[in-house]
Amino acid sequence: MATRKEKDACDMLDAEHRAVKKMFKEYEELMESRSRSAAQKKMDWPARSATS
Repeated sequence: MATRKEKDACDMLDAEHRAVKKMFKEYEELMESRSRSAAQKKMDWPARSATS
């Protein structure tokens, strides 16, 4: 049977794991957002240069 101290350590590790997983998900979403933004800028570039 696990002691309270062991359970607390496992709970802390579980919480940290969830936090890191969340950070990776946020990072992936940010990179996807930047990729879409960069792709959109490339698509818009010919139109901008034609009006300049």
